[in-house]
Amino acid sequence: MINKRHEYKYRINAAQARIIKGVLDPLLKYDKYSDNGYYIVHSLYFDDINDQAYMDKLNGVNRRAKYRIRYYNDDLTYINLEKKSKVNGLGSKLKLRLSEDEVNLILNNDIDFLLDKGNFGIEFYTKMKTMILRPKVIITYRRLAYYYPYGNVRITIDDNMTTQKNINHFFDKFCPLPIDNNAILEVKYDAYLPDFIAKVLSKNLALTAYSKYQKGRNVDFGENL
Repeated sequence: MINKRHEYKYRINAAQARIIKGVLDPLLKYDKYSDNGYYIVHSLYFDDINDQAYMDKLNGVNRRAKYRIRYYNDDLTYINLEKKSKVNGLGSKLKLRLSEDEVNLILNNDIDFLLDKGNFGIEFYTKMKTMILRPKVIITYRRLAYYYPYGNVRITIDDNMTTQKNINHFFDKFCPLPIDNNAILEVKYDAYLPDFIAKVLSKNLALTAYSKYQKGRNVDFGENL
């Protein structure tokens, strides 16, 4: 069963990010995989021949999905292929562990090995073959991550967001083009959000339907941010 979670995003400036960090630090624990709360996220996003994921986000389609490969910091021993889906405002995620060599096979469109990777591997293989799903853009950013076990709450603040359309730079972490000078605050939880967290996040924050993938492609397409 795929767990569907509530997900809310807020675009905040650097001053707001510092204030929220100061409030949350005494209340919540940092993500256990982070270095003093922070880590670097490297994502390679895929789209089909019609740029369907990009267009669905641009047009606010209610049921949409996107595929990406992701690793953290400099650790190439933990790489995931992910499918991020959203239906009626609820998000879900599928993951498949990949090795560095397997990622390079995908980048070279040598994908028969995916047929031995279970249902999700077969799904991704089929999308690449029938929908001409291909890597489109690299997105890199710094993430500050908090976790609260009751309600399975995860709060992140992402900043220093950059992009690169040359997929050959995915493992050498070269992303020279800035996406946004602001940060993205994201709140995810299962059934409920504890009141004390909700109160912190209700002060002068406006919801946004922000997509790093869309913004990165905007840079690629030469559109205004």
